[in-house]
Amino acid sequence: MKRILLVAFGTHGDVYPFVALAAALRQQQAEGVGGMDISIATLPQYEALVHAVGARFIPLASRTFLETFCAAPTAWSARDGLSSFFGEFLGQAIDPVCDLLVRTGGEYALVLASVLALGARVAYDVTPFPLVTVCPYPVFFQSVHLPPVQSRVRFDTLATGTVQRRMYRALDVLSTACLGPPEEYPRLVLGNTAPLWQRRLFKRLALAVGDKALAPAVNATRAKHGLAPVRGVFGQALFSPRKILALFPEWFAPPQEDWPAQTEVCNFPELGMNRQAPSAALRRFLEQGPPPVVVTFGSCKQRNAGLFAAAATALRRLEMRGVFVSAVEEDMPRELPASILHTPFEPFPFLFRQARLVVHHAGIGTCADGLRAGVPQLLVPFSYDQPDNATRLQRLGVGRIIAPGRCTAETLAGAMQRLMQREATAQACRQYADLLRQADAEQRAVRLVCRWMEEGLPSPEICPQGLTASQERNRRPFFRLGR
Repeated sequence: MKRILLVAFGTHGDVYPFVALAAALRQQQAEGVGGMDISIATLPQYEALVHAVGARFIPLASRTFLETFCAAPTAWSARDGLSSFFGEFLGQAIDPVCDLLVRTGGEYALVLASVLALGARVAYDVTPFPLVTVCPYPVFFQSVHLPPVQSRVRFDTLATGTVQRRMYRALDVLSTACLGPPEEYPRLVLGNTAPLWQRRLFKRLALAVGDKALAPAVNATRAKHGLAPVRGVFGQALFSPRKILALFPEWFAPPQEDWPAQTEVCNFPELGMNRQAPSAALRRFLEQGPPPVVVTFGSCKQRNAGLFAAAATALRRLEMRGVFVSAVEEDMPRELPASILHTPFEPFPFLFRQARLVVHHAGIGTCADGLRAGVPQLLVPFSYDQPDNATRLQRLGVGRIIAPGRCTAETLAGAMQRLMQREATAQACRQYADLLRQADAEQRAVRLVCRWMEEGLPSPEICPQGLTASQERNRRPFFRLGR
């Protein structure tokens, strides 16, 4: 029996791809393709789900860790969310992940660690082990050819001293004056038609923000293990130098030539029959009328009362039914009409296939479920990877973006109506749903993992200067003279 460890971190949409991968590997094992002992290290909230797919559970942090972060007012803000995510979520998890893998990483034939589990890369530098970085989010792949869309960030939270904090506050004021309020303009978009110098500057700024936010925590953990500090966390200290498993299809995020050379692009994983069954209340509601509009803003996001109230008013004006999915009772309007069902949690693949339209926050898991269901998506991105995911869906023609600060009943009703009436949107939804079904049958990610288990991971490609090939590309000069 070969032992394999998956390290998953984050909310439901972040953890589900790893559980889905474990379930698919279990299926391979049931069909006689090798023997595997699968463990998943993740947050306590997902222990039952891990056991449901037949994997061993290893706890990361306490149950209150995720709950405390999600309850913070800044966690889901278009203005403060990214800073909060870096400092209070990713940074706090570096030590426990690193300690676990320094102790046990060498015991496994393969370790598949989330890109959010930054401590895995530090542990690899302490004592190398067969590490694959698993990345379900294209936003982490910085490129000068097709830059990912970035979230707005509050700069003064990245400052380290009084003088710097004053300077960064001035930068925040300038950013708002030039770009508009983050709630109304949450995306920083630079297309591939922009001048090369702008795209290079955009990439350098993204890497600089990542360094300001995460390098202190990463380097503190490195120092504990006797390692030298690093710069360029998002450029050189994020991915395994051996293999990267990108869990999204190429048509969603086309690979660029300056992505790390060890990247393998696959598909959105699907949890399948291991998902929770739909509730009896939902089944009854669906049987009683035409397909509804589904409205959800993530499994963990709080303080959505205004958004749900606007959506309820929009549905009344359109005389349409709705399903509101939220675990937070306080976010629901006090008197929902019979045409709108509130439910705390439902399996999205089942629900979305019964829907006319889905309104959501553009988390990567919800985006994938919407694409697989072939349903139009109205996207309200706040922060993190959401603006990038939403932009990619809009470029594909399957969705439309509304900034959270512009989510009134009028704008929601108008956008819903246009999306549902546009034949080009329906055609694009069918096209990409078909492509996902074909990719599901191929199971490329599972085949790659099984191959690495049998043959071992390739050694990193080392340049003469002692850096990996991808690290060397990241050191290329910012400006070039001549041709």
